[in-house]
Amino acid sequence: MSGWPEGLEMTIFLTAVAGATAGAAAWIAAPWASMAVHGTIDQQRCAVRR
Repeated sequence: MSGWPEGLEMTIFLTAVAGATAGAAAWIAAPWASMAVHGTIDQQRCAVRR
């Protein structure tokens, strides 16, 4: 054991895993979100031109 209080190691580990998972999800989702936003803006521009 590392000498840390019981449960603290597991909490840190779970926090790290959750952070990594969230980071990966954001990295994967960002391009899709960007495309959705730009697509919406393009649709609005086209609607304004009509």
